[in-house]
Amino acid sequence: MATLVTGLGYIGSALVQRLLSMGQTVIAVENFFSTPRTVVETLGSVGDLRLIEGSIDDVKTLERAFGAATIDAVYHLAAQASTSPCRTRPTRSMLRASQVIEPIVPGMNRNR
Repeated sequence: MATLVTGLGYIGSALVQRLLSMGQTVIAVENFFSTPRTVVETLGSVGDLRLIEGSIDDVKTLERAFGAATIDAVYHLAAQASTSPCRTRPTRSMLRASQVIEPIVPGMNRNR
């Protein structure tokens, strides 16, 4: 079983650590905008972690992620790392959060 996780922040990295400890293969998409690279070093020592570096709104990044293994589950946890854009432009931030799901859905459908 392979699981795709977008975002290796606080929640994403905890989830990945748990999945790896259960023996699952994890494909992780991370752009390292606010997540330190040391997170990957720590998680990679736990189990089969396959890192795809890039943005979730980049179609080629998602194609690499969905092509890395047969994906059985997706946890979409990537989000705006800073609250500042949410306060100054709340409508744009909410739209952005919902729009990034669109490119993920076709990959999920192909892996059924």
